[in-house]
Amino acid sequence: MSNSNHIIIVGAGPVGCLSAYILASEGFEITIVEALEKPAQDLRASTFHPPTLDLLDLWDISDDLIKQGLITPTFQFRDRQEGLIGEFDFGLLKNDTSHPYRLQCEQFKFTGVLYHRLRDMPNVRFLVKSEAVAVEQTTNEVALSVATPDGEERINGDILIGCDGASSIIRKK
Repeated sequence: MSNSNHIIIVGAGPVGCLSAYILASEGFEITIVEALEKPAQDLRASTFHPPTLDLLDLWDISDDLIKQGLITPTFQFRDRQEGLIGEFDFGLLKNDTSHPYRLQCEQFKFTGVLYHRLRDMPNVRFLVKSEAVAVEQTTNEVALSVATPDGEERINGDILIGCDGASSIIRKK
């Protein structure tokens, strides 16, 4: 892969996959480095709000999530002693959004949609079961050393985006 307009993304979770998908859709060469063999199934978030779904419409992602989720037309505030305190009806937003509801859809499903789309893109390369071990930056490029199942590999690119969690080597550097 040429490193002209080459972006390296470390981490194939929701943020890494969405970043990769948007950038790959714009024609950038993408290398995704992920420690796991396949997308994580234990992600905790599960709610998509109207502005997020509207934004995801720009890349035709929302419909795939809606097919896998549960539409929730209201949002409630509750107290353990008092019970229902208030309820917000998302239907009131029908003139302001294409999605006047919350969508309950586990984040791993979101990542799965993007992961499968990325696998079909010719300008995306995945390195799974691979860990970023060192990073260097010059005025012209960034170089990432990656421990892969086949040995250490050095990847050069124009930009590196760290999406691999708080304890990552990228964040430490």
